[in-house]
Amino acid sequence: CTCQVVRSIDKWSGDLGNERSIEEAYVRLIQGAQHYVHIENQFFVSACEGSDEVENRVTKAIKDRIIQEINNEKRNKVSSKFRVVVILPLLPGLPGSPQVNASKRMLLHLQYQTICRNNGASLLEKLREVTDTPEKYIGFYGLRQWGRMPDHLVRQEQIYIHGKLMIVDDRHILCGSANIND
Repeated sequence: CTCQVVRSIDKWSGDLGNERSIEEAYVRLIQGAQHYVHIENQFFVSACEGSDEVENRVTKAIKDRIIQEINNEKRNKVSSKFRVVVILPLLPGLPGSPQVNASKRMLLHLQYQTICRNNGASLLEKLREVTDTPEKYIGFYGLRQWGRMPDHLVRQEQIYIHGKLMIVDDRHILCGSANIND
């Protein structure tokens, strides 16, 4: 068993410049994945293409690895088993509803841009350029729990994902305190 300690720090958190070893570890592990990538994160703000607003390139690594798998599948005429699973909170853990909390609205907007709505530059939009079925390779999930109350009504609530975890091929785990955002 080996262990590597990585960290990230930016001007706002330490005034030491940009240290990006956690992002580099995410990218390296995603690029080397053979079977699957499982990500749990509190936030998911990243960029597939050049962006003036977002610097980290975790989704670019995911996009490139999935496209590599699609190309291998076409070349070898064998169905791929490669899969990326991303588990996020259904709503950011900021106080108030999205209607009254501008920070929560902005975070949701940035996550939607990352995942699916960014004028052709989001992860799913980029994958749709090469496949009609990106959901075969990647899925985004939020967790909920439910229970039947004494009045027989069913109640539900979200299970908030606060962890920062990535598991790759049951061989590598990246676990820490770094969100996938800038």
